[in-house]
Amino acid sequence: MGGAPKSPGWYHNLVANPEVQVETRDGKWAMWAEPLVGEERHHHFQRIKAAAKRFAEYETRTEREIPVVALRKIA
Repeated sequence: MGGAPKSPGWYHNLVANPEVQVETRDGKWAMWAEPLVGEERHHHFQRIKAAAKRFAEYETRTEREIPVVALRKIA
C-alpha cells in the first residue's frame, strides 16, 4: 500500500485465513502465514529494507507498523 494509513487487504485476508498454498515453478506447498511481532518483525523488516529500499520510504509515509508475514511449511 506504499505507506497508506491502513494495512492492505491481503494482510487482513492472511490474518483471517492463515492457511495458504504457495506455488512456484518448483512445486506447491501448504503453508501457514504468521504475522511477525516484536524483535523478530524488526529483524526481518531491516533485512527487507536493505534488499528493497522502497520499504524504508513506505515506512516514512505512515504512522502504522508495516506488517511482515512469515510463511511456514505445514508438516
